[in-house]
Amino acid sequence: MNLVSEDDYDDARRSNESLELAASFYKPRLLEAGETLDGLVRGFARQSSRKLDLGLAADLSSRLYKTDESAAGLDRLSFDIQRGRDHGLADYNDYRHLCGLRQAKSFDDFLDHVPGESVKLLRKLYKQPGDVDLVVGGLAERSIEDATIGPTFRCLIAAQFSRTRRADRFFYDSTRQPKPFTTNQIAELKKATLARIFCDNGDNIAKMQSNVFLKPQVGNELQSCQNFDAIERIDLTKWIENIAY
Repeated sequence: MNLVSEDDYDDARRSNESLELAASFYKPRLLEAGETLDGLVRGFARQSSRKLDLGLAADLSSRLYKTDESAAGLDRLSFDIQRGRDHGLADYNDYRHLCGLRQAKSFDDFLDHVPGESVKLLRKLYKQPGDVDLVVGGLAERSIEDATIGPTFRCLIAAQFSRTRRADRFFYDSTRQPKPFTTNQIAELKKATLARIFCDNGDNIAKMQSNVFLKPQVGNELQSCQNFDAIERIDLTKWIENIAY
């Protein structure tokens, strides 16, 4: 994780310090030191995410939750595989079929969405296509379009978000809640951005790009946190109640 100083106002926002994930487990006070939290926030908004695949960083695959006293850490992917089995999740092949993809009869049938090298690895690790764990197969898929995940994970995540939203009668724009927001209040809530949250809650964050999920670039340049046209702020006066006494 790179810490980025507020002094670096150029689009590149050069990294001036790094914080190793494996050295940070169980050490929440690291965030309280100096401007560490601000630096992390800038770093998160600056760095590109890595491509999703079966290759996990060592901090997650062998050093997870490692402490100063322990000789080694744990493996995140092993946890996720076992968690899926404990919860009785169906295999990757079944979820492919559920999401409208062809159900594989052989490992070669995975080639439509899984790279050849990953298919070879799956063939070595599993006896048949129906044995492949969901998390393993999902991670092995090629990312689609501009997404960071493949078609099966996209399908499942979209379905989960949709069901969670529809089932939540207290979701902010739901008219089914006992006292729903007014039209003007909902319009203000829709102005909320992660960029504004970073600006308002950092100790010394003076600039941020409007869309923090994309790196600073042409059309998404760093903006002053005081530029309320570029990084909008919610107008809380819409919640003032006129109470007659």
